[in-house]
Amino acid sequence: MGDHEKLIATLHPLERQVLPFLTDDITVEELKAKTGMQDVEIIRALQWLSNKQVLTLDKTSRFIISLGTNGNFYLSQGLPERRFLDALSEGPLSLAAVREQASLNGDELNVCVGKLKKMGAILFGQEISMTPKGRQLLQSTFPEEHFLGSLPRDTATLTPEETKVYQDLKERRDFIQTKEEKTFTVTLTDLGK
Repeated sequence: MGDHEKLIATLHPLERQVLPFLTDDITVEELKAKTGMQDVEIIRALQWLSNKQVLTLDKTSRFIISLGTNGNFYLSQGLPERRFLDALSEGPLSLAAVREQASLNGDELNVCVGKLKKMGAILFGQEISMTPKGRQLLQSTFPEEHFLGSLPRDTATLTPEETKVYQDLKERRDFIQTKEEKTFTVTLTDLGK
């Protein structure tokens, strides 16, 4: 019995299903369409065939950022901090009046106060007022708005500034989500050909 016959005799049914469709650089998605198998079955079969030196299997991962539920909502309705500043555009207001006028819940209000105070966009006195920095901010696009509008994105394409915005948005509940996408690349060995 030759090497090929011994190999064929040891093949698992999943390997036998995949084998006729194997070519260099075929993807799991293409194999799925051709075989009707599940991703996990195909990957398992490819790993087994790799162990038998029929092919080499390279895995690469990329991380894709997409909008979360809140991110989608705020992209269409405006970030809480923009709505906070919008409420102050006519003049100073009490915190309760800002909350009502901007339609903010307690968590959103606390985040806005912290962020906008840190940025020097608001001043606290008898009432809350907007600073010139706040007026300038209101006239521009917030980095978070620009970032949310650019999604979905691969984390590998982020600039250092975008990485900072990404890290900040990860801290906010359900603004964004990051999912790993795995890609498997098949290269047939001489035995596999």
